[in-house]
Amino acid sequence: MTDDRYKITLRFSEDTATVLEKNYNADGSRSKTEFVERAILFYAGYLSAGKEEFFLPKQLSAVLDGKLGLLEMHMARVLFRLCVEISMANHVVAANNDVDLDTLERLRKLCVKEVAGIHGAIPFEDAAAYQQGAD
Repeated sequence: MTDDRYKITLRFSEDTATVLEKNYNADGSRSKTEFVERAILFYAGYLSAGKEEFFLPKQLSAVLDGKLGLLEMHMARVLFRLCVEISMANHVVAANNDVDLDTLERLRKLCVKEVAGIHGAIPFEDAAAYQQGAD
């Protein structure tokens, strides 16, 4: 089995050697060589980006894209489950109440106005009080 790696000698200051010793496995590197190789590739990317203010945001953007993608999938699952529960509740309410279409249309307009005014947070107690005739 051939190894396509090149052996070179590196000399570090004592401070740099201490940093290497303390941190080489912090990023999951299995060896100091792997850590130095990752550091060189990272720095080369930094240099090829042209300006330092553009490199870190690109790296941060890549990480955030991954995290936001996971969050998006999680939120989609949560919203799907919520919609199923709301649909079930709607069917139960419709099956047990005789509400005409005009009343439903007025209720929809009221709810749209109410939700827009409070940015989506409707305490159940407020809805119950309204249905019982309170202002």
